[in-house]
Amino acid sequence: MSLPRNVLSLLASGAFLLVTSCGGTAPEEAVPSQHAKALAACTARCSGAPSISCSGATCQSVDNAYVSCDGQRTDCPAAPTPCTVTLDCEAGGSLSCSGTSCQQLGPQSIKVCGGVQCDGMAQWCPPLPGNLECY
Repeated sequence: MSLPRNVLSLLASGAFLLVTSCGGTAPEEAVPSQHAKALAACTARCSGAPSISCSGATCQSVDNAYVSCDGQRTDCPAAPTPCTVTLDCEAGGSLSCSGTSCQQLGPQSIKVCGGVQCDGMAQWCPPLPGNLECY
């Protein structure tokens, strides 16, 4: 049994399309971008406090004010308020100091009746003379 010529031609065309449309070239694999964005870094000096920094695709800094990276703003911490402390000593005279952290100190012993401390530096009143003790 033989098929008519137009049927054979149609089957041959279909087979040709089937063979050429299958396989073909493989889809391209995803390739990481060769143009990765560079990070920018910004630092602002802060008066009376440590510097602040950030990094991101975009950044801006203003000394004594803020840094901003990718829209996230960080302000400089507030500068500490200056202070002074004064103490009249029982043995006579007085002590005084200034800084950003100030406190009056209690007795160090029964003879040394007190002191002052500013920014971690302590000063003590002179000891009481003879057999006198702090009250």
